[in-house]
Amino acid sequence: CRAHPGDAVRGGLPGPRPHDPPGGEAVRRIGVHVLPVRERCVSRQGEGAQLRARTDELGRRTSYLGATTAIAAAMAAVRQDTPSLLMRVTDVISEQFGFYHTGIFLVDSTETWAVLQAASSEGGKRMMARGHRLSIGTEGTVGAAVARGEVRIAQDVGQDAAFFNNPDLPETRSEIALPLRVRNKVLGALDVQSKTPQAFTREDVSILQAIADQVAVAINNADLLRQLQVAAQADVQHHLAIDKCGRAAARVGATARIAVDAAITKCEHRRHAGQHAVDQGFLGLGNADQLNDRRILRHEQI
Repeated sequence: CRAHPGDAVRGGLPGPRPHDPPGGEAVRRIGVHVLPVRERCVSRQGEGAQLRARTDELGRRTSYLGATTAIAAAMAAVRQDTPSLLMRVTDVISEQFGFYHTGIFLVDSTETWAVLQAASSEGGKRMMARGHRLSIGTEGTVGAAVARGEVRIAQDVGQDAAFFNNPDLPETRSEIALPLRVRNKVLGALDVQSKTPQAFTREDVSILQAIADQVAVAINNADLLRQLQVAAQADVQHHLAIDKCGRAAARVGATARIAVDAAITKCEHRRHAGQHAVDQGFLGLGNADQLNDRRILRHEQI
């Protein structure tokens, strides 16, 4: 703004100018006050926007903390009950973050399909009842995430070729699928859907992946514990079978010994009976000395 001759400052206000129209000085005086007020309003509006952004960020971080705490508690409570754990995880994520749908898929035994095992939405529960599954690597955002072992995001499902258009979830506008990974093995995927395009921030991705990793470890630990229990039961059954066989063999051995002893005793009786008959036959053939001699001779011949 260029100064005019005759401008004067009176208490911070410019003085009257030559050729000012009637009331011009008043307008200028008002403007001097209005402009700073407007600048302060704009500044306060910017501060308000920043405050709202910080408040939203704080609320989101609080939701993250609440979700991870609730999931950790669920893991400690259910342990081997994997279906209950998965249902609790999907409910917690949807409740804490306000997402439209959360689902968990697990890879089947053929490693060909990702099968829906838990869902928070009514549409997802209908899908579960039908045995909903997606082909790994060829079908949907989930199939791509499981096949590659990487996060797959569709910020605008209408423009994403991999998106599986599901009539049970008609309001989905963005989707993220995160692999459930333990070391180098992918167990399945965590699937989260929103009604809002561009819904997932970098912070969302980081927190959801951390939750997915928690879930993967819990699933893996539950499977290992079940395997140990099965192995322990098999070991107990094996030892019981060995003990049973041992007792049976002992019984058979005792019976066999009794039978052998009886046979020996019977043979001894027969031998003594035969000897007695022979002795009686020799009584009429000579005296006792001759009888003894014959016994000795016969014994030597035997």
